[in-house]
Amino acid sequence: MTTEDTAKLPTFPPRAQKKARQNQNQSLAEKTGFAGKTLWDLVQLLLIPLVLATVGYWLSEQQHRIDLEIAADQQREVSLNAYIDNLSDLLLNHGLRASQAGSEIRIIARVRTLGTLRNLDSARKKALVLYLSEAH
Repeated sequence: MTTEDTAKLPTFPPRAQKKARQNQNQSLAEKTGFAGKTLWDLVQLLLIPLVLATVGYWLSEQQHRIDLEIAADQQREVSLNAYIDNLSDLLLNHGLRASQAGSEIRIIARVRTLGTLRNLDSARKKALVLYLSEAH
């Protein structure tokens, strides 16, 4: 640089120059505000976000499990209602009650009944058996 170039450089107030010199002499810990901190202080600083993240993940997993249980319960309910609708149709419109043992309509009703029973929980199985009992 020539003297002409240095003459064009802006000059900083003395206070700013003093602060810049102080910053040059400071260590990284002093610059970041960690000077004088113990390892325990740093662990505490990192521990809180870690605990919050862990709790958030756990709550998310619990909510997912609950959502899956609700979906499975709804699926069982839909299955039971569809079965009752189908069997009612066989009883009312296709003569299931008056059909002979081994007839095609009885085989269809039996297959639907066994398939539905496999997918239901105990309370809905009880409701299905009660429906069959009352339908004769």
